[in-house]
This record gives sequence, C-alpha cells and structure tokens, in this order.
Amino acid sequence: MKTSTISKEEQEKISEMFKTSESSPGENSYKLAEDWLTKHNHAFSRFIDNEFLEVEAHHDIYNRVGTKINIALLEIDSEELKEAFQSPEKNKDSWLNISGFERSHYLYRIAETITKNYELFAQVESMSSDKHLYRAMKDVSNFIQSFNYYAGVAGNVKYSNDEIKPGVVCVISGEYNRPLLSLSWKVASVLAAGNIVVLVVDSISCCSAFLFAELCKLSGLPPGVLNVVPLYTNDLLAYSSWSFSGAIKVIYTGETPKCLWLDDERVSFEALLFQRPVAIVYESADLHSAAIAVLEILSFNNSPNTTRSGCSVYVQASIKEKFYSLLEAKLSKMKISYSDPKADMICNISDSQSLLLSEYVNNAGRQGFKVVSALNLKNAVFSPKLIFDVPTTSELLRERIQGPLIITTPFHTVKESIAMFNHNKLGSEVSVWTEKLPLALEVSRKLRTRTVWVNTQNVFDAAVSYGGLGLGGNSIEGGTEGYFTRFNSRAKTSDKTDLYGQETPTGTTLKDDPNIKHNYELHTGGSYKKPSGGTYTVLNSLKDNSPFAYVAVCSSADIEGAVSTAVAVQQKWDDFGKYKRLQVLRKAAHALLSKEKELLPILNDLTGSDSKKEFQECVELLNLWSNDTNYKSGQLVETETCGKVLQERYPSGVIGIQVFDKEPLLSFVSTVIPAIAYGNAVVALVKSEHCSIPAFKMCEILHSSGVHGGIVNVITGPQEYLTRHLALNASVDSVWYSQEDATSFLHKTCFTNTKRVHFCKYSNEAKLKENLQEALVSEATYLKSIFMPMGDIFAN
Repeated sequence: MKTSTISKEEQEKISEMFKTSESSPGENSYKLAEDWLTKHNHAFSRFIDNEFLEVEAHHDIYNRVGTKINIALLEIDSEELKEAFQSPEKNKDSWLNISGFERSHYLYRIAETITKNYELFAQVESMSSDKHLYRAMKDVSNFIQSFNYYAGVAGNVKYSNDEIKPGVVCVISGEYNRPLLSLSWKVASVLAAGNIVVLVVDSISCCSAFLFAELCKLSGLPPGVLNVVPLYTNDLLAYSSWSFSGAIKVIYTGETPKCLWLDDERVSFEALLFQRPVAIVYESADLHSAAIAVLEILSFNNSPNTTRSGCSVYVQASIKEKFYSLLEAKLSKMKISYSDPKADMICNISDSQSLLLSEYVNNAGRQGFKVVSALNLKNAVFSPKLIFDVPTTSELLRERIQGPLIITTPFHTVKESIAMFNHNKLGSEVSVWTEKLPLALEVSRKLRTRTVWVNTQNVFDAAVSYGGLGLGGNSIEGGTEGYFTRFNSRAKTSDKTDLYGQETPTGTTLKDDPNIKHNYELHTGGSYKKPSGGTYTVLNSLKDNSPFAYVAVCSSADIEGAVSTAVAVQQKWDDFGKYKRLQVLRKAAHALLSKEKELLPILNDLTGSDSKKEFQECVELLNLWSNDTNYKSGQLVETETCGKVLQERYPSGVIGIQVFDKEPLLSFVSTVIPAIAYGNAVVALVKSEHCSIPAFKMCEILHSSGVHGGIVNVITGPQEYLTRHLALNASVDSVWYSQEDATSFLHKTCFTNTKRVHFCKYSNEAKLKENLQEALVSEATYLKSIFMPMGDIFAN
C-alpha cells in the first residue's frame, strides 16, 4: 500500500493553520461569468419580449467606490420606461389565460434550467454584488427553491375571484448586496399568481437579472412574461411616477426616501424597506456564538450604502463587558477590503459616505461613547466600527445611518429589551440569543416583527413568510401569504388625494323636540360620552323620513380620545386569549338573538325594509368568527433548513374601520367582529345621518357579553373628515375603508405613516365571497415566523 509523504514545509503550514485557526486561501474562478459577459459584448440595454435590445449609445457603470465595472448600459428616459410596461400587453394573453397547473410546469422548468447553470449564476451574482462566491451559491440555492415552491403553489392553491385580474406587475429591486435573494422573494410568487413581470433592477448589480431573463427564455417562458429594465435606483426620483402607470401593482425593495413618490394613486403599491437588523443577547446566551453572529450580519449585509448594512445589538447589562471583549477580539481578526474576494468582509464604501460616517463616529467619541475600529484592513476606505453603550435617544439609533456600524445598547430586564425594540416601530428582523427555550419563545411572541431567529441569523426559506411591519413596509415575501398578496385588490381611484376630508363638520345643539325621543353620543371605553364639540345631527327614518334621533357629530379630538382608549386596552384584550375571546363572541351571538324582537323594529324603521335576513346573517357571522379563531392557530412549517419554523398570527393592533351605509347592522358586524376576534381594538366610523343606531346597540351587546371596554369604539359624524384624522393618527396600525373616494388619500397617507390599508367592498365581506374571509384574517393579523435551529447530538 502506497503512502503519501508530506513535506516538512507543508507540515509547518498545516501546523500554523491549526495554531491560528486560519484556513488556506482558495482561488475563486469567474471564467464562466467572464465568458457569458463576452458573449454579450459586456453591454446591455433592456430585455423585452424575450429579446435583448441593441445597445447603441451607452455609458460605463461604476460601483460604489468609483471602480469601473466590466459592463456598459444604455441609458433610458421616462418615455422608454413607460414603453417597457406597454410592450408586454401584446403577448399577455398567452400567460394570463393559462391554468395554474400549466404555469407550474413553466416554473419547474425555470428551476431546472437554473440548476443546470448553477455555477454560472453564482459567479455572475458574486461579480454583480461584490459578494463572496460561497454566499452567492447560497442565494442561487434559495432562488431555485423559490421557483420549485411556487410551482407547487400555482398548481395546487386555488384563488378564485372574478373581480381580481392578473396584469403587469413592476418589481423594483433596490438591493445592491443581495440582488438575487431579493428577486427570489418576489418574481416566483408574481409569476405563480399569473402576472406579467417588468423587473426594474439597479444598474450596478443588473447582470444577475439579465442572466435570469436569458435562462427563462431557454426554459420556454412565453415572450413578454418577464422583462428587465436596468436603472440607477439612486436616480429613481428623476423618473416620473407616470412612467409606472402601465402596471397594476408596484413591488419595491430598497430605501424609504426613494420610494415615497412611487405610492401614486394610479397603482397599487407594496414595499419592503431596509431597516437595520437587531440582535438581542441575554445573559443565558452562548456569547461566543452571539458575537460571531453579530459580525456575520456585517459580512452578510456587506453593502454600506443601505441602512441594512449595520446592526443594533441589545446586550443584557450583567454580561456586557464580557460580550464587548469578545466582539473586539473577533473584529480585530477580520480581514477587511473593498476589492479582495478573499477578505472576510468586502467594504466597498464611497469617499463621500466615508466622510459622513466619520462625522457620526467622531460625534459619538465626543459624547463619550467608546469606539473600536477593525484593524486588519486592506484597501478599505472606511473600517467597520463598534460603538458601545449608546442610549436609545442617540442620533446613531434615530437616524437612518448607512454604513458598517455595530451599535450596542445595554438593558437590565427582559421587559426592557422588548420595550426598546417595539418602541421604534421599525419592524426589523431580529435574532434572539439565549439557551433558555421558554425565554426565547416568550420574547419572540412579544416582539413586533415578522421574522425572529432564535440562536441563528439570516436563514431564509421559500416556504416561510418574511416581510415588513411598521416602518419596515407592507410587503410580504415567501409562503402562501406572499402568494395571496400578489393579487391586486385595490379600489378605483379618485382625484381627492389632498382635499379628501378637509371640510370641517357642522352640526346643531340638542333641542327639545317632541318628535325626537332619543339622542346618541359617541361610544368609547365601554360607555357613552358627549362629543367634544357638543354638536349633533338628526337621523331620519328611511321608512317615512320622519326624525328618529339625535346623533353626535364628532371631531378630531374625539378621534384622538378613542384611539388612545383603544391603544390602552388592546394588549390586555390580546393577552385575554383566543379561547376566552371566542366564548365572548358566542355569548354575544346568543345575546343578539335574544334581542331580535327589540332590534328588528328599529332596523325596519331605519332602513325602510324587512331586515330579518340581515339580522339572521349577523348572528351567523358571530358564530362563524368564533369558530374561525378556534381552529386557526400556529403551525410548524416544513423547510429545508436544519430546524423548525413556527408561524403564528398576531393582531395588527388598533384598526380604524369605515362602516358601510347599507345594511347598517350587518356592515358593522362583518368588519368589526373579525377584527376583535383576533385580538385587535377597533375605532369604527359610522355616518351620523345613516343608520348609526344599530352600531350602538351592537356595542352594548358586546360590552355586556364580556368584550373589554375600549375594544370597540364608535365615532359618528362625516366619514371623510373622520377618516382623514384617523389615517393621520400615528397610533393607528391599519385602516379598512369602504368609500372608493378614499383610495388615493389613504394609500398615500398610510404609506408614509406606516399603516396597512384594506378595501372592504361588500357589506358582508365574509359570506358573499368565500376567499374574502381569508383576506380579512390576513388583514386583521400579521404572520410571524420564528426560526428555531436544531443540532446538538450530531454537531460533531
């Protein structure tokens, strides 16, 4: 048997590697990517209708540090961008009219084609994003999994709604450091839902998108289904929002300031906005693993030109000194460069950004914060920094700082760490570090975010939902939840964007009138209260147009009071538990049924018609939603990761609801009950002059059945005026509206104020359309994914 001998020199190298724990540097070959670029003459324009358009006059592309990239692009204007949305219209029927089963075959073929070109795709992605090749390979694997997963969804999950038609969807990827991962979350689900895609990508990292388009063509995807347009996402503001009006929906990933103008009244809009990731380290954590993970966040998000590039770390005070020492020691060993692919972190930051970051860091030093810099630099313009013991009031945490900064903040108790995270309403992805599983699960439940990693970081799977919450945006990626959001359900628009609800309401004071026997005030906190302005209006019966009652005309001050009341009691109602809530709703159904003889005559007089059917449907709805909350709970999601993912629904918070004019009791029950069934508090807006009394009667029944005071609040008055002030209130988390005139104003206002918006078209949302029940559940809650890794027995 032959034995191989190792030279003395090699033995010394191996011995040194074990002493220093450093691996031998490997060589990364990009030959496949270079050959592909050469095939296209290192120049691109647009990919429209399965064809690369000719490149005539072009300009060179430079990366963030001013280094020329080995490609050139044709610059386009707003007119040409608009044409990119009109071109797919010619061939859209070939894709829109096929079945979900047929679409699934196309998606499977795309996944197979990408698998065959795995190495090429990874090399192009690595070159485009300055990312390490091994990280790019992980992204390609995730990309393939996304298409396989949504191929299965398209073939098996049914979504039937005659009023929701697929169309052209614009996907804008402002990602620089992980463009492929960004695309995988969106494109597969958009295609699975039967839409045509116009992909607008950052010019600097567009090569992956062009290669993807070429592979889709090789897979047999019909012409016009996938189109690629490169733009400088930094210059998005230079393009008119009119350029995107050919799309039925715009889905954006990137920075907040660049997308505010995109929420135009012509187009439905989704956004996943960059936020700084957060790590919470408790005293029971494996500190070495947590320190490595914090630095891994910097390496994973290696683009210093996004707010996602840094990291906020909350550290329990009892272990902060030990943890800080570990962070310093591990950062000092990291190799930092902007051009060396063998470095631990590629920090490609511009001179102007470096000056801005240096100013922030110098201010931190002058304020007495300890600042530590990475030492092992090679060609780096700016080195990553550790800034210790920064309070939550500091500008370092309040401002959207773009750069490789790790900012630590100490806390003393678990409750304090939860309050610190929830206070900023950023909805960032968060990792929780503790060896105590009960603590990890309790903390994960309390944090207001869609993604929680327990003792791990940056794990993604196509079967698991991921997205924005609060200031993190309103887009959802992954899972069936991400699939259903791709269907356009926005109401028709109006021209009242700025003028909506500006007219101040008027009313009259109470007068002694023998014909009016009742007067109703606003209902907040479980009791009736006088309106702040002291004004009322007369509600007339539709049966004979006779005066029926005085009803309060509320103002913005009443909105503020109702919202404050709802915020104060919402968490207690959520903690009450779903099983106790369903018992309350069943009790309310029995109470409503027992009051049929009392309420039916009132309904008949107010509506001028027989309301028996409406009354019966209200009782059915109370029972329906009590049963619905009973069987809809969390689930364990099967993923390709080593571990389990727990998905649970949590209440949105405080929901403002415009109640329909028609079928007053049914309209109130069909929207308010699903909201409170899932733990939300409600501020319901009811027109004073249009059948507001049934809403008050229902409030009395709910309160007597056990619904906490302040969970259901009824405000009466002009709906436009009240809706405006409700949408502008920062404590409201979601707005459900029924007036089409409110569409433009609400979508524009609620996006800038980080609220979710839902259009309720029917007075009975849950029963007229079967799938609308699922839509209401989705709007009343947000889905949280908790990643729990496993692996201890076979770790070695």
